[in-house]
Amino acid sequence: MKRILVIAGLFGLIAIIAPLINNLTGNSITTELDCGNGSMDYYYSPLCSACQDTTPLINELISNGCNITKINVKEDYELALRHNVHHTPTLIYNNSERLVGRFSILEVKDLISS
Repeated sequence: MKRILVIAGLFGLIAIIAPLINNLTGNSITTELDCGNGSMDYYYSPLCSACQDTTPLINELISNGCNITKINVKEDYELALRHNVHHTPTLIYNNSERLVGRFSILEVKDLISS
């Protein structure tokens, strides 16, 4: 019986702490990002697991007014090659700075402010 109570207590503690950790690491979607006048191209593949993690962040940024063009590399492979995109997800800011792989909102903020 004590084991059950201890395990239940641990799960309760995890449920309380997990959202706090997400906010500290920047994994939560935020509406506070100022995309400015820049534009971003987001290259993704529907089969890519990292893309499935980052696409909700991109969709939230788009809905908050960020100028982001989503490019499905399965449908527009030649465009991806022309822009030297060899891995997904890739986020390109103002045709120069880029993030490749899983990224958080903090990394997007750093990209925009660089």
